[in-house]
Amino acid sequence: MQVSEGVWHGEAPVVGVVIPLITPMPGASLVPCPAMLDVPHELIEHVAWLLHARRTEIDFPWCRLGCFKQALLALAHLRKNETFAQLGAGFGVSEATAWRYVDETLEVLAAWA
Repeated sequence: MQVSEGVWHGEAPVVGVVIPLITPMPGASLVPCPAMLDVPHELIEHVAWLLHARRTEIDFPWCRLGCFKQALLALAHLRKNETFAQLGAGFGVSEATAWRYVDETLEVLAAWA
């Protein structure tokens, strides 16, 4: 491989590492991971504090996700319109639990409004 005046002669250079993709078996589902949301951090914190106040008020003993992650999950559903299956897989909870978290968050936001 030689370079002369900005022109490559021969093979193109390989930059980084090439990792072959393994295609999933037919019928297998892909697991997404939580992604960045284009919402202010303060909004997530505010919703998390509303959830915390609600949990304290009703003396809720335990949840799989903390208030911040629950707020993030619900806002991801509202902002990105991800399915409950995708949310559950990304946050490590079941589809039913993701639905319950979004429903609870919407109730808290409706009461606050």
